[in-house]
Amino acid sequence: MTGTSTTQLALTAFDLFRDEQRIRVLELLLEAESPVYCRELMQQFQETADEPAPSEADLLTDFHHVHLPIFDEAGVINYEREQLCVTEIDEAKLDALLEATRIVVDSLAEE
Repeated sequence: MTGTSTTQLALTAFDLFRDEQRIRVLELLLEAESPVYCRELMQQFQETADEPAPSEADLLTDFHHVHLPIFDEAGVINYEREQLCVTEIDEAKLDALLEATRIVVDSLAEE
């Protein structure tokens, strides 16, 4: 059994990682140096896509209105919406989310 705070962190992580596009965005952010502007991120996403990437307009909508705000709300990044810019990545927060996920998954495997 896991503690409530661990479970809540894991639930946050599950929400963050339930979207394949969002996982790729996070991978690109972790590879980049801050600050990262939304347009740069979109270009990197399109250049490294395994399949044809969505249009630039669709990506901008997805990144600006969905993916980056979700990471920001979870405390994984600092996203300046007015500047369309990720100014900071909190790797310690990301590590805590991943560790909570491991703990929850391990506890389920034991039961």
